[in-house]
Amino acid sequence: MTVLRQITACPHPATRTITHHTSHVPLWTLHLCDRHRHLATRLIGARRTTAAATPAPRCGTCHDRQPITRAIETHERLWLTGCGEDAHWPARLHAAAMYSAHLGEPSAAALNEISQVTAHGPDDPDVQTRVLQLLATAEQAALTRITAGCGQGTVEHTPAT
Repeated sequence: MTVLRQITACPHPATRTITHHTSHVPLWTLHLCDRHRHLATRLIGARRTTAAATPAPRCGTCHDRQPITRAIETHERLWLTGCGEDAHWPARLHAAAMYSAHLGEPSAAALNEISQVTAHGPDDPDVQTRVLQLLATAEQAALTRITAGCGQGTVEHTPAT
């Protein structure tokens, strides 16, 4: 399963493509411009950088093929807070939803919906796919709010540990 994510609001074309492979299978492919190349360090795994293809995708485009637990860890590294220390990913997402609601964050409703979806069977691949799609949508909405009016075009938020 591949989930398309947009981890920057940068409108510029990518100048580099960063990939992480496991056993010759790409876990994620991220396209970044020179200004946002530092975001690759927030993702998990060894990386290989190449020049972006022509035509280059927009900066921040990420093709994510990671298992759900690792994908959620990536969301935590980039924007998701309050996940707690529970090793079971549905509990981590529920904690993030509760934390976001407690703070009155705009992402609280989306995270609550994601938490509710996990109740339909966290081991079901269709549920996992839906959760990752909803997380990608919530990530883009959070990114848009974080960068609105600041001209930065990237997530400057550092998740709590």
